[in-house]
Amino acid sequence: LLYNTGNVALSLGDHRRAATLFEASLAIFRELGDRRREMLTLAGLGAVAHYLGDVAEAEESYEAVLAITDETGDRRRAAAMLANLTLLLAPLPHRRERARMLGERCLAESRALAWPKGIAAGLSGLGFVAEGEGDLATAAARFEESAQLSLDAEDRIGTATALGNLARVVADQGDPGRALGLAMESF
Repeated sequence: LLYNTGNVALSLGDHRRAATLFEASLAIFRELGDRRREMLTLAGLGAVAHYLGDVAEAEESYEAVLAITDETGDRRRAAAMLANLTLLLAPLPHRRERARMLGERCLAESRALAWPKGIAAGLSGLGFVAEGEGDLATAAARFEESAQLSLDAEDRIGTATALGNLARVVADQGDPGRALGLAMESF
């Protein structure tokens, strides 16, 4: 119940409450030795820290999830955490090379799993890396491919997010008309 209520708080943007609920859940799941639920709760704590801009805390939580996925063999969750880490680190110039490596691992793992949502997330993460480096052509190509994969998979949120990212890059490339069209399409 605490974990589920934490997810509700997170989805409502009540990050502090979500963190409190996830921390209480984590203590219980660790006491019970429930590694799967511990992993899910750590992912929730990572998301809270990520939203709050606490890079170190988010990275620690996501890395802890990855360690558990190594034990459990949950490759899809591992790919999701690799995507989260890529998105977390891509904006930081001194961490961008690590973000690229994590994004490439996410992409490779997701392709091996034939998991479109993971592939799209890996592409978007690598798009943010390219954008941060000023390589707008590569960023646009990554976001465009992510949008198409998400559209093909009928992932409306993924499609809207990738189109919004693409619109921003296209605007930066100097094509405001196309950027506006992409932004409108993302709704």
